[in-house]
Amino acid sequence: MALSTPPRERVRRKPPRSSRVRLAIAAGVVALVPAVAFLIAFGTDDGDSRARPYLEFKACLLTDAEGLLGKDAAPVWQGMQRASLETRAKVQYLAVTGPQTVAGAGAFVGSLVGLRCDLVVAPAGLPADAVGERAEAYPGTRFLVVGGSAEGANVSRVAGNDVPGEVARVVAEAVSEAEG
Repeated sequence: MALSTPPRERVRRKPPRSSRVRLAIAAGVVALVPAVAFLIAFGTDDGDSRARPYLEFKACLLTDAEGLLGKDAAPVWQGMQRASLETRAKVQYLAVTGPQTVAGAGAFVGSLVGLRCDLVVAPAGLPADAVGERAEAYPGTRFLVVGGSAEGANVSRVAGNDVPGEVARVVAEAVSEAEG
């Protein structure tokens, strides 16, 4: 009779501790991701949002190369910002780059119209001159020239000592007309 050796018992080993820790972390992440996604998608709105709701109305300032720092543009921008606070209209600006000529600035007038600005505002000097040359080509857009001599059916002009106040008034009127 042949002697047989008993089958070797398999010893079940525990995985090393570092593997167990990694497994626990992975399980926690897998459980946490859907919870975070749910909170982001359906979280409560506490009403303390800092986002400011704006109207669809957009007033755009055309400046020369000095931008908002220019002596003619700064008070105009101040008035536009005041009007935005009062009416919730969007305001933005675009500075003419490249050659500081009426023809060069005219292309920027077209850009603002293409950006769907409801009111294009131009301070005295190059921006006002460019509006004077190009406003007639855009009858559906309203223009405001501050201290310039441009004229046209869709061009308004303001001048005076209180430029910010006058600009704010005209922008607010334009918003009221647009909102009906």
